[in-house]
Amino acid sequence: MHPTDTPLLLLMQHEHWANVRIARWLLTLPEIPDRAKSLFDHIIAAHDNWWARVAQSTPSLTTWTANLQPAQYETLLDLYHRQWVDWLVRTGATGSITYQNLRRESFTNDVPSIIIHLSLHAQYHRGQITEHLRASAATPPPTDYIVWARQQRS
Repeated sequence: MHPTDTPLLLLMQHEHWANVRIARWLLTLPEIPDRAKSLFDHIIAAHDNWWARVAQSTPSLTTWTANLQPAQYETLLDLYHRQWVDWLVRTGATGSITYQNLRRESFTNDVPSIIIHLSLHAQYHRGQITEHLRASAATPPPTDYIVWARQQRS
């Protein structure tokens, strides 16, 4: 098995693909509704915050008040994806991270749990975005893992 074919890296690759897919779709809309934009900004800001915890640095974005330019979405998604994948390959996705959450409470979590959390967190909010926009007759692209997996084999 190639190092980038580990389950955690496959999960990260799917998440990146799904996030980019939604970002590109949002950019095709005549106007991105505020709620959808806020949720997508939050997905990206969460990556920034978790990366800052891993890198022991200060986050650049605030999780619920980030006001990103939609034209930045794909660039930021690519940046965080590269950082995470490089770090996971380098560290072997082992060990744990001690950090403070937004309420300044201290926690320690193992790396796989953080990666799984990031992926499920983004999936949850992508679902909210698509449900919100379906109500206005928009048709989002599918972002299911199995759709991504099929495309990887073709």
